[in-house]
Amino acid sequence: MLVVASGLIPCYLLGRDRLESAAAGVLAGALYVLHPAVQFNGLLDFRPDHVAIPFLFWAYWLIERDRVVAAIAAAGIPALAKQSLMLTFAFFGLYIAWRRRRVAVGVAMFAVGLAAFGVASFYVLAVPGRSEAAFMIDRYFAGGEFLDPQLFARKVVYVIALFGPLGFLSLGRPLALLPGLPSLAMSLAASDANFVSIASQYSASVVAPAFAALLLTLPLTRRVGAQAETLRVLAGLVVLSVFFSVAQGPTPLSLGFWGASWGRQWHYSQYLPDRQAALAEAARLIPTDPDVMVVSQNDVNSARLAHRHFYFPFPNGLERADYVLLDTWRWPWVYWVPDAERYAEIVRRLRDGPNYRVVFEREGVVLFARVGPRNPGPPDVTVAPPPPAGMPR
Repeated sequence: MLVVASGLIPCYLLGRDRLESAAAGVLAGALYVLHPAVQFNGLLDFRPDHVAIPFLFWAYWLIERDRVVAAIAAAGIPALAKQSLMLTFAFFGLYIAWRRRRVAVGVAMFAVGLAAFGVASFYVLAVPGRSEAAFMIDRYFAGGEFLDPQLFARKVVYVIALFGPLGFLSLGRPLALLPGLPSLAMSLAASDANFVSIASQYSASVVAPAFAALLLTLPLTRRVGAQAETLRVLAGLVVLSVFFSVAQGPTPLSLGFWGASWGRQWHYSQYLPDRQAALAEAARLIPTDPDVMVVSQNDVNSARLAHRHFYFPFPNGLERADYVLLDTWRWPWVYWVPDAERYAEIVRRLRDGPNYRVVFEREGVVLFARVGPRNPGPPDVTVAPPPPAGMPR
């Protein structure tokens, strides 16, 4: 949360310096705080993608001050956090070439970023017979699911959610969006719905480019009458962003925070202390022996569950797990795909089957302990049921 929140500082500076008005900087900061994608990224478990938000803002601000070397360093920090952000660094080079006419510098950054991405994806992050890039393409981009009408509709909503709070004015300076283009292109080409959700980390590297493009679109305040005009536009966007925040955000301003069916895992009940205490109490019942295998779900985190030889995401590894820790009140994720009915059916089978017994249950938190024999050898991730028909595999 602090990483994302720190982006408010360079956002204010970028707005103030670009539009030559402290009031404009304040309004830009208000837009930042109200943007649903910013709010979701701030509340997600920390992902490397989140580093891109503040550091790209700093890079844009430094470029406006013509501090090219410092801007390159700021854009390079996210590239050290995740290989996909190496593409963001590469395309920031193209932005430098356009914005500051530093063509040689920009082309060099582009080449270095692409080369680093290729080496990391195809060689460094690889196992015998398969690279990280091959896995990602097969898992998220292969097949024709990206043409599914429902998924296409999600992608339209995703674009609206990203640029709508800014009045789509960011599209007035498309070249300023270049650093966010790789992430945006991957999201729109993916066959997985999580890539096109502002409630995921995949929107992180688009946030700063969207704001920078907006601020470049607005008129400079040095022209007669332009300051009042610019401030009116920004104030109008703040009002518009309030409506987006209410409709789509996860904060107490939003409908989802108060309505369980609308907010799902972002409903206020997910944050009640009693439920967190129940999770901690259940986790304490699991031995710390690293040979004890645990199966759990996304968003159920505990230091006591880590540092194990086998720690699998539900429902992988159920044939061999010693303990299964679930939070049945959280929005379920199976193979990274939400499917409440299928999730509930697997939980029912665990309750009714001979291999597990319930040793803890409170506030929706359920801990299963194995009573039957487990399969010998390492867990076989292929035994988990396939995703529902029509969902990405």
